[in-house]
Amino acid sequence: MSKVDSEQELQNKIFQIRYLENYLADLINKENFIVASLNDLENAEATIETLSKGKSFDTLVYIGGGMYTPSKMDNLNKVLVNIGSNVVIEKSLNDAQMYLKERKIEIRNALNELTKQKQQVAYALQTLKENVEAVIKESQSE
Repeated sequence: MSKVDSEQELQNKIFQIRYLENYLADLINKENFIVASLNDLENAEATIETLSKGKSFDTLVYIGGGMYTPSKMDNLNKVLVNIGSNVVIEKSLNDAQMYLKERKIEIRNALNELTKQKQQVAYALQTLKENVEAVIKESQSE
């Protein structure tokens, strides 16, 4: 292989490394978002569980702009559920609990798939970096 071909190959691999690093960073951001969504669902699930026991409790209600107002949750039988695309429907507490469980399963499945992708990209990135190091060592020995 000529020196020009070797340099071109090295540049291509460095470009691939940068691409994979950006892709991995994107996957990590998606993973963080999914974990936050899962935590949000778990908080909602805990709140619905408390409501289903007929207990009242004090809470804060988000009103926008980073502001909250104190509120008392008392003897609720139904909740409004955003099912996507800004569509909100009323559900009983039991139905809301079932919906949350189904959503958690979907989100955990998405998180598992994302974790697999992240591992594959990390492996490919590591392999490529090792390959670039080998090419650099080879070119230095010539």
